[in-house]
Amino acid sequence: MSKNDLKKEADNALNTDSTRREAFLQDWVFEAWSDLSLKSLNLLAEEITHVRSVAKLMAVLAPGRGLDSELAEIIGQLHDAGRLRPGGSTEAHAERGASEVMAFLKENRLLPESSQQIVVNAIRRHSAKGKQQEAYDELLKDADVFQRLLEGEPVLSRPAWRKRAALVLEELRRYAVKAGDHTLVLSPNDRTVAEGYSRFLSEVASWLMLRKHQSLDEERVHDFRVYIRQIKALQSFFKPLLKTRRYEGGLERLRKALHAFEDAREGAVELRALEAYAASLDAGLDDKAQLDWIAFRSGVLTQRTGAALAEAAAGDYSWAAALQVWHRDMLKATLSRGISKMPLDTFALKRVSRWLRQWRKHYGSMDFDNDTLIHESRIGVKKIRYVLRAIQKIVPMESKALLDALETYQSLSGALHDVAVSKILHMDEGGILFDVQADPAQDMKLLSIYLSFRERQGREYRAQLRHAHVRLMEEIEAWLK
Repeated sequence: MSKNDLKKEADNALNTDSTRREAFLQDWVFEAWSDLSLKSLNLLAEEITHVRSVAKLMAVLAPGRGLDSELAEIIGQLHDAGRLRPGGSTEAHAERGASEVMAFLKENRLLPESSQQIVVNAIRRHSAKGKQQEAYDELLKDADVFQRLLEGEPVLSRPAWRKRAALVLEELRRYAVKAGDHTLVLSPNDRTVAEGYSRFLSEVASWLMLRKHQSLDEERVHDFRVYIRQIKALQSFFKPLLKTRRYEGGLERLRKALHAFEDAREGAVELRALEAYAASLDAGLDDKAQLDWIAFRSGVLTQRTGAALAEAAAGDYSWAAALQVWHRDMLKATLSRGISKMPLDTFALKRVSRWLRQWRKHYGSMDFDNDTLIHESRIGVKKIRYVLRAIQKIVPMESKALLDALETYQSLSGALHDVAVSKILHMDEGGILFDVQADPAQDMKLLSIYLSFRERQGREYRAQLRHAHVRLMEEIEAWLK
């Protein structure tokens, strides 16, 4: 491509889609390779792969380091210009490339000056793998080293390079965990119930492999509990496929895995409730005693929640151990021959339709003052919601409106349940915060005020739940028709 052609492209290339931008920059970087008779085609392919891979890896890692993915990718696309462009060589290619890239960016007005300098600095410094420099510099060095490792170069023999490769590997592992879909999904490619069951077990195994050694915090406890509840729902979905003893044994393992998180989850929810209560106060002098009480209880709760997190991850009784035993047992299960061969879409439609009719029968006329009934209805809604999400690609029904209604009902009934748990945590013997008061009389007075706050929240949730119930009943009727 001539310089005039480059100028024509420059005004729009970086402001359009990434494919066009990549082609534009690649044409410039590989300008010297236009006559393939002078170059090895295999070598060209290797170099293009290296440049693209470094750029894409930088784009993936950038958000985790608080950097801009688009700018990071541009740096990666241009980083080896000093050895790939006309007259280039491996020797001092970083410095040479920085000069050429600066001229290229300025001539074509491709980036703001501040961004141009970031790009040029990263390219100039990327050969100094043993030095710690600016954020984008380090990102390029790390990605370049890791890609060289994948290409088979002996980078691990150099301490600085080995450290960079290990850093990227850990970042990619965290990225895979964070980016991995937390929703169990059955595929339309699964034609039979047996194929769907096999995919279900395979997805759980992959999820567990990535997460079983993770340290626990509040966010992970929430995510893990949601995923295990999805497993529990799908085991219920596949119940006709399994013998009763195997099915009940599997449920017991899943209950153990969930129970490992119970104290940590309840503690985390109650901490958020105490924070909301503190935010509702005026923080004036009259509230000082209440704020001190909140701080005291929050401190105790934080300590005990931390202990619960440690216990959940410990030894043979951890959540992961229980889930691994469940997975092993389910792999050994003897499946019903008749059910195994049934078309998965037919089976799925029948199962969810049956559950919806049962829920409508038992909870269609809801007593909104009966917390036990509301709790039972929530359990049914969770099961339906998780399974419907998993099968929505294989049933010939539009499910978004119903899924939204199920989620709203589940969230509100769950919040109402958490209000009831607050009282247990603070008041009942065995609760996390039972008998922690420094001044019993003062403590009971302030606790009574706080629980009144939670009761008011409960009344609001109950009123909203009535409306959510009406909407859910409408969506169930529409889906079943």
